[in-house]
Amino acid sequence: MYYKNGQPGIPLINGERGSATSIVVVGSDVYIAGDLDGQAAYWKNGQVVPLSGTAIAPCSAYSIAVSGDDVYVAGQGFKPFYDRNGNKGRNVLQPRYWKNGQEILLPQPPGPNGYEGEATVDLITVVGQDVYIIGRNAYMPVYWKNGRLVDNISADLNRVSAITTINGQVYAVGSRNKQAAYWKNGQTIVLTTEESLATAIAVSGNDVYVAGVVGDYTANLYPGYGNPGLGRYWKNGKPVELTGDLERVYPTAIAVAGDDVYIVGINQANAAYVILKNGQRINISNGSCYLDAWGIATVNTKSITNNSYPKKITPKQAPDIVPDKKDPEARFLAENLKKPGVQVTPSGLQYEIIKTGSGEKPSINDRVTVNYQGTLINGEVFVTTEGRGDPITLPLKSAIPGFSEGIRLMNVGSKYKLFVPPNLGFGKTVSGNIKPGSVLIYEIELLSIAR
Repeated sequence: MYYKNGQPGIPLINGERGSATSIVVVGSDVYIAGDLDGQAAYWKNGQVVPLSGTAIAPCSAYSIAVSGDDVYVAGQGFKPFYDRNGNKGRNVLQPRYWKNGQEILLPQPPGPNGYEGEATVDLITVVGQDVYIIGRNAYMPVYWKNGRLVDNISADLNRVSAITTINGQVYAVGSRNKQAAYWKNGQTIVLTTEESLATAIAVSGNDVYVAGVVGDYTANLYPGYGNPGLGRYWKNGKPVELTGDLERVYPTAIAVAGDDVYIVGINQANAAYVILKNGQRINISNGSCYLDAWGIATVNTKSITNNSYPKKITPKQAPDIVPDKKDPEARFLAENLKKPGVQVTPSGLQYEIIKTGSGEKPSINDRVTVNYQGTLINGEVFVTTEGRGDPITLPLKSAIPGFSEGIRLMNVGSKYKLFVPPNLGFGKTVSGNIKPGSVLIYEIELLSIAR
């Protein structure tokens, strides 16, 4: 569902299971992207428009843009995978977008062992006649322009996480020389001398608001994603720090309504989505449950928030973030950390040492050979090398952040158990039988390093 000024908007579902992940307001029309019973869809003023195509379910939409009379929706589904010998493996991700309901498949970046990667889609936007899509392959950014892979969106701005047109002006956010920055019509403005990353932007009148996170870049990891960071936003270049527990929020969206600044983001401590108003956490409730905010938009100084499928929790929950009252995934991480032998890194990755080896430790640029098995918190296996008969060799650059970070803690010959929170795994994306927001558990044996 979505909320307008704190009140429920038009219901999006009627007994089905679904999620709303992106919202845009054009005049009096409200467009929302998401999924309904495993099928990508979008809603216009509460009326659902299914998005059909070649995808194997589940298929989800994660971003929506409207340009004139055209509606663009980006998302992903699955396609069959066959190895070089013609053997069928698990289904693999296939990013795609729809223009007025017509499906356009997006090429994947290169992956390990000569196969395609599995990039996911985060954002679609239309600038003039060009359609830009931003995604990621593990923790590396991926960009498409008009359906083709491109190396970057701007030669002067790195790790671009958003590009948009506001009041006829084109804005993008990212970093330059590892410092949070944005550009307007191609002119870059650096916001701080600290290592940092800008992640979202909003404009109200003559004021420019940019949200981001301050922290270190290590190898190919960056602040707030793989590395810890402190949430912050800038108004016309002047910083406004988030304090207390909220400084751990990784902003994903920002909007301004009158004098109020709203930020939606991920709490890096427990991977829960939160919404802030003027730096203070607020809850949105329909009386029986709270909802996770995934995005926010404003129009004519009125704010509208879209939310994921409701999670039942105590209506009188205190405003501070309490992991064991959120959902099974967050509760699992909170309880798991209490177990003997479980340790945690600053990024939130939990791990347990089963066996310590005596060999070298790999770096982010290395390829490693491992035996491993991945399970969900219910014990369901989603990946394993056991059925292959051989270990697998993969580049750490292509792995999800939690997997990569965990292996780099290990000496050759070690065996670890990793507990990967969603923000270090697949986040809000779907991958096979991995649902959005899933904790991933890996048991990994590091056999060798290939440099």
